[in-house]
Amino acid sequence: MAFCGNCGAQTQEGASLCAACDPGTAQTPAFTPIAPAATDETRDAEENKLMGVLAYCGPLALLPFFTKKDSPFAQFHAKQGITLCILWIGYLIVRGLLGLIKITRTEYVWGVPVEYTSKPWFITLITSLLAVGVSLLAIIGIINAIKGEKKPLPLIGGISIIK
Repeated sequence: MAFCGNCGAQTQEGASLCAACDPGTAQTPAFTPIAPAATDETRDAEENKLMGVLAYCGPLALLPFFTKKDSPFAQFHAKQGITLCILWIGYLIVRGLLGLIKITRTEYVWGVPVEYTSKPWFITLITSLLAVGVSLLAIIGIINAIKGEKKPLPLIGGISIIK
């Protein structure tokens, strides 16, 4: 500890005079940034991230929709999740209808005709690509909810089934 050579008051290390005796040695207080107060929107996003994630888990989208009516963040993600759930249902219907398309072919094994019935390869390709696309939309929505963002989903984000 250092002391002022003039009045004996405690000074900073390396200083011969205190701030009262030599105003030039007074240090300005260090700048300490103050974190901005959390806005209602950011607080809402932080408190309802789990509900935002649940919104993209199929019918669980109804949970935040009905339980968090006062949360704009949860309602945004719930509405997108409901739209995505309806898209999943549409996908399942299309997959079922395309699954009705069958190809029957006859081959001869040791002179005996054998009939094979199968789904065409392109039907499997189409339904697989649709499933991957809808799954990617759900993953994008979950990532946005975890980040606390209210970004609309690509392709279906502009569709609002529920106002």
